[in-house]
Amino acid sequence: MGRLIAELHVHGESWQPPETTTLLEMNSVMMDMPNLINGLTWASRRAARTLKRAHEEPDSVLAPIFAAPTHVIHADVHLWNTKWHDDQISVFDFEDCGLGVPLQDVAISAFCIRDMPRHEAALLDGYREIRPLPDHTPEQYEALVASRSLLLLNSVGSQVTAGSDEFVVGHLDRTAHRMKHWLDTGTFTLDPP
Repeated sequence: MGRLIAELHVHGESWQPPETTTLLEMNSVMMDMPNLINGLTWASRRAARTLKRAHEEPDSVLAPIFAAPTHVIHADVHLWNTKWHDDQISVFDFEDCGLGVPLQDVAISAFCIRDMPRHEAALLDGYREIRPLPDHTPEQYEALVASRSLLLLNSVGSQVTAGSDEFVVGHLDRTAHRMKHWLDTGTFTLDPP
């Protein structure tokens, strides 16, 4: 997976979209989505404060990362958006692609396997086999991984339908718990104590 992401980035650096194509700039925590988290009415006051702080905290930490030159990135590379066939891996679901920084793709993939440290280490090692990881601090990397959780909550909040309230509340509570742990410890985990 790491090698695949790196190969996509090598291609993305030189690929020029057709003139009629518009790709969204995704150089922020919410990428190209409007921030809906602050308007989620299901949040308790404590959860709302945590989520607001978790949204604001990465902005300053990630400013140097997002100031780097952008190119087309997939923005949703993970195991469920790939298929193996005849010893070849293919990636699909380019719906979220846009102009971003390569470390975003790495962090998005790492988010999905965050509680499997050996897999995450293999992801990073595989990427480094093709190209070096972009310059970053551990704090910036953790902020990008944590930001994925915020982006997913934001996306869920934008798709509320009748009968989905219970799911949204549960997702909101899990995300607030994850964000509090990250803000308190500096380490993001999918299943904090």
